[in-house]
Amino acid sequence: MKLKDFTGKILSVLFINLWYILKILKVIKLNMIAIDYYHRAEITTQQWSILFFKTLIPYIKKYHPHLNKVHYFTGGCAAQYKNRYNFQNICKYLDDFGLECRWYFFCNKPW
Repeated sequence: MKLKDFTGKILSVLFINLWYILKILKVIKLNMIAIDYYHRAEITTQQWSILFFKTLIPYIKKYHPHLNKVHYFTGGCAAQYKNRYNFQNICKYLDDFGLECRWYFFCNKPW
């Protein structure tokens, strides 16, 4: 989703839903605003990595130590998620976090 800041520049907003099942389905909803006005893949991916991978994964593992696999479902522009920066994160995921990672990309079709 695109929004404008107070100067009129366009920002990207990422909506993140965490779904996990223990005995019941629980959903945690988060929003992230990408500060990069030029929407460069490496900056957006770095912000995503800092917020999610390095902050939330350790938090989730603290309360759910049995967690062994993470599934990501992303939609939107193919270039935003299907790039070398995200694939590098996926390849290093097991070493970095001790979790198996699967990432499903769904691209919007222009009409």
